[in-house]
Amino acid sequence: MICRFKSSSHFQKDYVKIYLTTEQRPVLTLMTLKKLEEELPKNNFMRVHRSYIVALDKIERIERNQLIINNQRINISEAYRDHFRKFMDDNQFL
Repeated sequence: MICRFKSSSHFQKDYVKIYLTTEQRPVLTLMTLKKLEEELPKNNFMRVHRSYIVALDKIERIERNQLIINNQRINISEAYRDHFRKFMDDNQFL
């Protein structure tokens, strides 16, 4: 898959919508989110919901169980919450 991961803010399930920080509209791909998750660098991207993978350096704020990226709220699901919190604690992120 050819994509500039550094300019990606987050990925959303459906057809896998790739939100680039440089574009208004998402780029669509038929790749599954699971396959995309396997391809992405683990130290830069994290699954936070069954429908979302986020670019860690694009997180602007964390509010309770939501991430704010490009003024969009992305829920951190219960299934991924502990893993996300542990990562944040271990890396003193934000």
